[in-house]
Amino acid sequence: MNETNKRNSLEVGVSVGAMAPLLSEQLSDQGFEVNKVDVYEKNLDAVTRLLICGYMPQSIAKKCRDKILKDVFKNIRPFAKESK
Repeated sequence: MNETNKRNSLEVGVSVGAMAPLLSEQLSDQGFEVNKVDVYEKNLDAVTRLLICGYMPQSIAKKCRDKILKDVFKNIRPFAKESK
């Protein structure tokens, strides 16, 4: 599942699911960071685990992931520029 969000005219794309890279790596590769990204990663992993084990239907997993990513995109920010 791919999600894209436009934030201050910048496009940020992330993939979620069992085979997706860590959220922190994806954001870092695009020059962004989020406080407590490990909490978001654990929540996304929990949704994936419940989906794979058959405890959660795909439609509910999508709603959960959308809510989590909405929070991520609300709290995303570019890396601080390093001063020389």
